[in-house]
Amino acid sequence: MENKINIVDSTVIGRSPAAVYMATGIIEINKDVWHKFTPYERAFIIQHERGHYLLPTEFEKEADAYALVQTLKINQSALKDGINALAKMNLKDKSRLNALYHEAALIKHAGKTSYPKINQNSNDMRKKLNHSDNPFQKAAANGAMLPIKKKRKNRKKRADGTDDTPVTTTTYGKSHKVNGFAIGNIYFSMTNILLAAILISLFVISGKLKK
Repeated sequence: MENKINIVDSTVIGRSPAAVYMATGIIEINKDVWHKFTPYERAFIIQHERGHYLLPTEFEKEADAYALVQTLKINQSALKDGINALAKMNLKDKSRLNALYHEAALIKHAGKTSYPKINQNSNDMRKKLNHSDNPFQKAAANGAMLPIKKKRKNRKKRADGTDDTPVTTTTYGKSHKVNGFAIGNIYFSMTNILLAAILISLFVISGKLKK
């Protein structure tokens, strides 16, 4: 089962190449910078975002380690491509580069990473992807993202580690507040609508009284 992926631009996730919603697993790809990465570097970035959701983890280095493990299965130069991908992001936390080298050495010499959740049997993650409440399956079946039963804050994690923004709900990977609706890029809250209706009513009544 593949992740649901939305194509967005830098106005949505900044200069990060990708981001993931922690409660739904929906991944956003930044079309403004995606062309800078090679196919293998893109694979590392996608696996990094999947790691955030599947493990789950808030930690960038743990998601990097997950991405390395997954991309090594199809690419012998996964370490080089992972390092290149991180370097192109102009990371604030440069220690992620050294941490990835460390994980690669552990995998080579000990056959494992320094993160127990990654080292556990991958069946746990397969079950998560095949579970009836899995949002990927719901999106494919219904054409829209439905709420999942497990209560998790729907934080959006960016690949470059610059963002960890909580949002209220998610529809097609975009955040909207519950008490209102959006027309294009303009959001109307129910509170503002009610206030406007009251003001209009008062204006009409005052006009009638003057007559």
